[in-house]
Amino acid sequence: MTAMAVSKSLNLRLCRAALLIVVLVQGGPALPQVRTDQAKTPLQEVVVTAKRHLTDEQVTQQVEKALEDDPYVYAEHVTVTTRRGVVTCEGIVGDAAELRHVLGICRRASGAKRVVSELQINDYPPEGG
Repeated sequence: MTAMAVSKSLNLRLCRAALLIVVLVQGGPALPQVRTDQAKTPLQEVVVTAKRHLTDEQVTQQVEKALEDDPYVYAEHVTVTTRRGVVTCEGIVGDAAELRHVLGICRRASGAKRVVSELQINDYPPEGG
């Protein structure tokens, strides 16, 4: 490095240091501002409670509707029952992907605490093939 390049580098560093000192002394955005009058007042307590509890029948209807509306599930062969928040799926699905998809829909249903699979995969080839 030449003497001129060293001098420019040193001047740049000094300018940055001076700017940092000015910001810190003036209490710029780097330092949080605390108002003493607000710091003394206590915060109010916030309580959140859930008021809506779904019955087993409502959970079953919600899952059945979601299965019927889904274009990737043939819901005619799937039966859903719910008891104490535990959703049970029974029936036949076309493949493992459809099985996982059905169980995912059941898990996303509000009010479903657990999902039990009694589903079977139809592994028989179609007739006439």
